[in-house]
Parts: sequence; C-alpha cells; structure tokens
Amino acid sequence: MKGSPSHLADNGYVYWKDATLSDHSIDLGQPICRSFAKYSVSFSEIRWGSIRATEGWAGLQHHALLRTTIRIDPPELPSVFDNGEPTYLTIAANQVSHIAIFDSESSDSTLHWQTGNIYAYSDAPRIHVPLVYNNQHVGRPDFEKRGSATDSITLVPGEAKHLDVLVGLDYEIRLFRDPLVFANTTAPAIEADLHMEIEHFTSFHRHNGTLEIHSIDKKLPLSSNGLGAVDACMLVGDSASHIVPHFVDGWAYGDMIGAEVVSCSREALVIDQASFVIAQTTHGLPVLSIIDFKPVVLAASQTRIVSLKIAQENPVEAGLGSLIVTLRIRPHVSETETLFYQINATIPFVNHESIDHPEPQERGIHLTYASVTNTPASAVVLPPKTMDPIVNSGTRILLALHGAGVMHTNPAWISTLPRPPKTWVLVVHGLTPWGMDWREASRADACSALRALVLKITDFWNEEDYCAAHDSVKSIVLAKSKQQTRVPVIIIGHSNGGQGTLFLSSQFPDSFPALIPAAGYTSARLYVSVQHSRASLFSDAALQAIMKASLQGQDGDIIAGNLVFSRVHLVHGGDDENVPVWHSRERMALIKAWDPDSDVRFTEVPGKPHIWPTIFKDEPVASRIDELVAFPYGISLSALKPFTYTVVWPSEAGSMRGWRIRELSVPGRLAKLSVNQNRVRTTNVYGLSVNTQRAGINSRLVIIDNQQINLPSSPTIWLRRGSGQWEVVDPYSPYPSGPLSHILNSPEPISIVIPSVNNAHYHSVARRLAHNLYTYLKLDCVVVKDDEALEQAHPRGSVVVIGGSRNRYGIKVRSSPLQVHPDGSISISGFKYNQAGTCALSLHKNHLYMDAVDESGYERALLAFPLRTGVPGPEWMILGEECDRKGYAGVYAAGFWDRHGEFSEIMSYFN
Repeated sequence: MKGSPSHLADNGYVYWKDATLSDHSIDLGQPICRSFAKYSVSFSEIRWGSIRATEGWAGLQHHALLRTTIRIDPPELPSVFDNGEPTYLTIAANQVSHIAIFDSESSDSTLHWQTGNIYAYSDAPRIHVPLVYNNQHVGRPDFEKRGSATDSITLVPGEAKHLDVLVGLDYEIRLFRDPLVFANTTAPAIEADLHMEIEHFTSFHRHNGTLEIHSIDKKLPLSSNGLGAVDACMLVGDSASHIVPHFVDGWAYGDMIGAEVVSCSREALVIDQASFVIAQTTHGLPVLSIIDFKPVVLAASQTRIVSLKIAQENPVEAGLGSLIVTLRIRPHVSETETLFYQINATIPFVNHESIDHPEPQERGIHLTYASVTNTPASAVVLPPKTMDPIVNSGTRILLALHGAGVMHTNPAWISTLPRPPKTWVLVVHGLTPWGMDWREASRADACSALRALVLKITDFWNEEDYCAAHDSVKSIVLAKSKQQTRVPVIIIGHSNGGQGTLFLSSQFPDSFPALIPAAGYTSARLYVSVQHSRASLFSDAALQAIMKASLQGQDGDIIAGNLVFSRVHLVHGGDDENVPVWHSRERMALIKAWDPDSDVRFTEVPGKPHIWPTIFKDEPVASRIDELVAFPYGISLSALKPFTYTVVWPSEAGSMRGWRIRELSVPGRLAKLSVNQNRVRTTNVYGLSVNTQRAGINSRLVIIDNQQINLPSSPTIWLRRGSGQWEVVDPYSPYPSGPLSHILNSPEPISIVIPSVNNAHYHSVARRLAHNLYTYLKLDCVVVKDDEALEQAHPRGSVVVIGGSRNRYGIKVRSSPLQVHPDGSISISGFKYNQAGTCALSLHKNHLYMDAVDESGYERALLAFPLRTGVPGPEWMILGEECDRKGYAGVYAAGFWDRHGEFSEIMSYFN
C-alpha cells in the first residue's frame, strides 16, 4: 500500500486504516430518517510522548482525513417528491472541520467542501444537501430560475444511492484538551460525530417544534409553474435559539428581539411582515410593537435571525410568559407573487418582579441590543446589590469576558464574578462562545453591549469615552438625558477572556483604566506555536512578512506598552494545566519593560488549576478588585510621563492620554506616537487627533516631528501630514485599511452578491458562505442577485461580491487595482493570472471580492475566507492550486493597499 509522507510516524509514512461502523444507512421509508455515527480517532502507534518532549503542544497538532460512504434507499413510489416538494439530506458534523459528500459516479470532479461545526455549538444550523428525484412522471419547478440550491444529489426510484463522504478532522488542544492531563495518556484523540437525516416537507406538519401553518392567503390562483402551498417551507428555531430580553416589572430590558428561522425550501423566501399576536393588556392598552421592520430574504436552506426592534408603551402583565410573533412569508420571485403564508413563532421570556429581586441579582438580567450585522444579541447584567437610582462619580461598570467555549449565561461563570459596591457587572458574549478571541467583530459586539448598558443607566454615549460599537456611531443622547455622565469601565476576564481583557484594554487604554486578567495567554497567537506551519516550510521571507502583517492586529504582546498608565492585576493558578503560568509572568514583565513604575501586580496562587470558584474572591485579589473599582478615575496631570502609543489598525483602536492615531502612512505596518507632554514624535502616522484636556496640554503650542504647531481652542483637534508638513484639519474619514477579516465587522447584514444568470455554482458558494458565517460567528447575511443589487441603494453594510466579470454589480462598483477580465483571468500591477484553480480575495471600500478562473478556484477562495482568528489574510491575495499542499506558500501575490486604496509596491509580494 502506498503511504503518504508524515513527520509524525516512525519511518516517515502514514497509511489508510480501516474502521467498521454497525449502521450507516438511511431509509426513506419514514418522514424523518436518521443515521448517527460517532468517531474517536487516535493514532496510538505514533510515539507522541517523544514528539511532545521536543516540540511541546505544537507537536500534537495534526490533521486526519476520514473516508466513508452512506447509502440512501429511495422508495418505489416517490410521493414525498411530488410537486417539487423540497427534500434535503441534512447533516450535523460536530467537531469536524470540513465535510464533503459527493457522488463518485457524477461527472463533476470538483469537491464542494462544507464547513463543519468544529466547536460543537449546540445551536449550529445543519448542513443541507438538496435531493432531487429523477422521475419523468414527476413534474418539478425549474428551481434554478427561482434562486434555488442547485448542488443537489439525484435519486432514482427504488435504486439505492451510494455516496462518498470525506471528513476533515483536526486535532486542536483547545478543543480536545491535553490528553496527558485529562486522559492520562500521551496519545491525543479526536472526538467527532455525524448526524444525518432526510427531511421532506410533508413531515413538518407532524414533527414537533417546526413549522405550523396558521393561514394561507391565496390572493390569486396558482401560477402556471405549478408551485404549490407546500413549497414555501420554513422552520422556526427552538426557544434556545431566539434572542429575547428579560422583562423587569413588565418592561423589556433591551430593544431587540430575534426569532431564528430556517428555510427548508429550494427557492428564496422573503418575510415581509412581522407583528406580535398578543400586543395588548387585558384592559386593551397597547404593549409591544415592532418598529423599522425590514423584509428578511432567505436563500434556499438558509438560517437567519429575524431582527425585531421593539417599542413598548405599557408593561407586560405578570402572568404572561411568552410572546407570539407572526411572520408573513412569500416566495421571493417578484413583488406580485400570488401566495402568502403566515407562521407563528412562540418565544418564551422571563419577567422579573423588580431589579433587586434575588433572581436577577444572582443570575442576572438578559439585556438585548443590536450587534454586528445588526443581529439581535444579548448580554447578562448583574445590577448593584444595593441599588442607587442615581448614577454618580462612584458608579462603575465591570465588563466581564468569558473563556473559550463558555456561554456568557453559564451560571458557573457568572457565580465566579465579584460584586463590588455601586458596580454594574456586564457579562458579554462576543458573538459566540468561541467567537474571534475578542478581536474585531467579537470586540465590536462587546462594545455594542457596553453601549446598550451605558444608555440604559445614563442616557448618554460617547464613543471617545468607551469603544467603537459595530456601527461606529460616535455619540448618542437620548431625549430624556439630563446629564452627560461618563462611567468608568473596568475589565475582568478569565482564560481566553483574560487575554481578551489585556487586548481590549491595550486597544482602548483611555476607555478601560483598570483590568483584572486571569489565566490568560499574552496573545491569541501563542495558544499553540505556529513553528510547524506548513506554509513556513516553503514560503519566501517576504511573503511570510506580508502574512504576519495581516495577523499583527491580533497580537496582544506588541501593544502591551499601551498599558503603562493602566492599573493591572494579573491572577493565575500556579498549577494551571491549560494556560502555562509563565504567560502572566511574561505580561507583567513586558509592561514593566516599557515603564518599571507602572501599576502592574500579579497574584500567582500555588497549587491552583486553570480555574476555581473563588478565583476572583480570594485574598488579596478581592481587596485589589475593590480598590480598582473604587479608584477615582479622571484626568491625572501628575502622571504625565513620556509614553509610546502603538497601533496596528486605527479603526480598531481608541486613544491613549487623549492622543489617537487616525491614519497610517503605510497601512500594514505598525504606527507609534512617542509623547512627552507637548512634544510628539511619530512613526508611520499620517493623521492623528488630540483631546487637549485628556492630554494635559496647557499651552496651545505642540511640537510634532520637530514642527511647531499652534492648536486652535477646540477640545479635540485633528492633524494631518500634508506635503510633508503637519497641519490642522477638520475631522475626516480615512480610507478603511485592514486585513480581509475586517469585512466581518458590518453594521448591517452582509450582502453576498452573485450573478443573475448561469449562477448555479455561485449560488452554492454564497449559500455555504452564509452558513459558515452564521455557524461560527452568528453573523447575518443576505444573498442578492446582481440585478437586484444594482437597483438597490448603496449598502451600509459589508458586501461580498462573487463571480468576477460575470457579476454586473461588481463590475460597476469595482475600483480597486485588482481587476478581472471576461476570460476569467485576474490582473494586478501588470501581472496576469489565468492558471487553472486560481482565485483572489480582495477587500476594497467595504467590498470583499471573491474572484476565480474556474469552479475549483471558487472552492479554494471559500476555504480561504477568514472565519477564525489566526488565519492569514492580507488586504488582497491571489492563490493557486499549490495552496492545497503548501498552505499560503502557494500564494502567487499578496499585499495591502496604500492609504488611498491604491496599489502599494512597498507592501506587496509577487511570486
């Protein structure tokens, strides 16, 4: 048997191994047909102990490929497929990185990989593979013309169908934990399971917890295409998948409700109306209403959260325990569609008697708000134990960041948090339990939650005082606001939340003056060393520099010097089996390397593990937290020492002592401000601003790069380097430079625009991308055809454009240096790429373009799309087939644009 080279095995080769499962068939004889397989994959013949002894945890990381088959037995009489009823093979692939299901007898040789549920989220949507019945006596609508899913599997009456399955399995120590500690073995094991079901619409009327059709309003006779009532198929998620605020004394604690729905149709559907069934009290008074509702379009098999912004006029009565939301749906064919359907989603909620009742005090109140992609999200609020209705100088907010894989609503996590006097504890989510390690979109979610609480207790929000929310709104003043009070925010976090605490405070040092990070890595990239990265074995140092630059914004250690004025107390168990204690020691030493007198303290607790129930409540930590919370934060002129402020991406950072970097001279490189009172030296800074009060500048004269500048009397002054000289300017919006992952931080649902004609594969790519973004990050997407996009107003949110020169919308709006041509080729700066399998990802003016020469190129682009932290993705890159074997070493070209969004020779690489 031919083996494959591997650095793990003795003699350097690994081989296919056989395993047997007792049952892996699916029978269509029942309305819901299920099959389940659980895998525990461990390679005991590999001497893991010796590898670990020299390579550490990084030596345990490995990729395995599982190959198997499934069999589908269709019935002789295919009644369930009549009239085009939607039928799907649905898959839950838990702790699987990727999965491909294909027909080896098909002429299509391109694998369509689906992203698995590697984090084993309990609420992850299932993968949908359409099934089509090949029977000349069965009439089916032309689904492709109606925006349907077309990457389907064809079945024949009475003939068993064998399908090949490839499952990508990746061992990550954060997912499966250290085998030596938790299983007393040196051999790591990958635990994964596959749940497969065949669902068809006739079963949904009988299947509990799905769609119930309450009324069918047939405005006109059926159209000639034979579309029947059963074609509009939609499921309502279970109660745990909805987002709903708690009510306190009958009043909603938040202004957003989210109802999860899943399309089980093969055509696009639109929800064009939403209302509450019970919207009045027993006395006939109005209670809840939905405002600013926007129609929700679902592509075939797509899962979305229906965003409902609510207004409340009167309190909900105490006996009411659920809300019923009525959604009106119709096929998204034309504005004159003849059929409408109505479904009800029942959403349970909690109604607390009062804010100081024991339950909200101990378990918290669920606060809802609009988050990234305008998706409803929730945070847990623990109000002060002694409620003071007046917000004053002693009021504080404790922002709590959870660890990886931990739900923010987890009672065990909530119970570990301290409860200082006069302090609101805000336990945020970060999009999902894993999120993006509190970077970018996850950071924006935390800031959006913070804004919601600040507005709840003060009626006033100023982004300069806190951090940038998902929509970058600078300030909000509610009509009832009487005073503009800034509430100091202290951050606390454990494990991944500990390193997130360090990172977020370093990004916004003026906004978060104190922090208590526990058991956190110094930087997310250090969870497991990338010393064995496949790409580093093949790539040029210049390419490695570009790729590392794309990840530099995720490094916490490189911006550690921004914490020299912060009050920091690190906590770590001396026998931490998950995060080595040296990380906290290193972070303390790193901050003090910037300033030996910085207020950084460290409590290392001998004999303690990664976490214990009283980690924040034992002495001396408890007293230190009380001290940090009670400290009178404000402008401190006595501490105006020289400092250096380091920023990677200005859009992701705030100010330090009033100084803020607004624009880079060369995007992709570090920017620094070295400040000594009114003297400033800049590195790679093209635009900046200064709040003179926070900066402690008494004189209106500042010296920047040896140039004397007289500042006007405004509280905040913007300066820009023009013609080599600094000059005072009005506030402006710099070009939004950043890596590909910045596309995820969108104020509105991400639009995925595909060509209107010959769009079968583009639709498949768009549908899978929307599924991936919802699974990993709960980001909302809408799939739009290019002719529709051309008719709509310019989108406020991020846009992903698929289809290259075939996409008419993309051709109209594209203005980047990376161009596409009618023959499918891709060009930039005089270089042209047309090799088979070539693709490009490029971010330009809030549009991410996915271009490819052929179908396999689009599959490669989909796999390279940034879904998780640690995935290299500069502002633009062109990939070839060698990426499959060599990682990013197979990149043809990559780089960043200049500060105008044009080609930057100095920050580009060409193979």
